[in-house]
Amino acid sequence: MFSVIKRFKGQDAHSRMMYLADYTSDVENLPTNENRGKQGENDLSVNAKCSVGSLCSVVEDGSVWILNNQNEWIQQSGSSSSYTGSEATSAEVLALFGWSEEE
Repeated sequence: MFSVIKRFKGQDAHSRMMYLADYTSDVENLPTNENRGKQGENDLSVNAKCSVGSLCSVVEDGSVWILNNQNEWIQQSGSSSSYTGSEATSAEVLALFGWSEEE
């Protein structure tokens, strides 16, 4: 299962999104710029198409995935679990992706 954690403002046909997935197997169900997501038939909030550059963080292993220009979710090299057991603020999570809360 996956959830939308942030929808970023922009001029794209589809919004750049940040998702949180429970398992790496959930990544294959994420939407792309060309295809809707495959989680629940009527859940438009998570199944809506998204922009290239959208990101997904996976709880299971701490991996980070980005939607490339070929509409493929690609795991970022070096992304692995670095969970320390402490809670991160939303600003700290966004900083991991190189974004700020103002976007």
